Amino acid sequence: SFPIDPLSVDEVQKSMRVSNGCDVLLALAWITGKEISMLERFPEVLFADVTECTNKERRGMFVCTSQDGNGNIFNALHCYMPNGKPQTFDWIYSEAIPKLVG
Repeated sequence: SFPIDPLSVDEVQKSMRVSNGCDVLLALAWITGKEISMLERFPEVLFADVTECTNKERRGMFVCTSQDGNGNIFNALHCYMPNGKPQTFDWIYSEAIPKLVG
């Protein structure tokens, strides 16, 4: 579950430009079958980066990549983020990555 302090709900709604009463998807992390297979073969290192404001909702997109034995880079994990606050990254690193990657 995504850790949101009830006192910060207004702040999250403001940052995402939504009004009270709207249902909002806060975060979504996923990994494909091919990406899991590649990570199982090359688990040594993950590189992480966030690209800002490239989608309609102007959310950050957290992406992990890795490298195979031939030096080719492959995507390893994707996550739409509600914001760049520390609790968002805490959720990605402590919940999403361990549950999706293992």
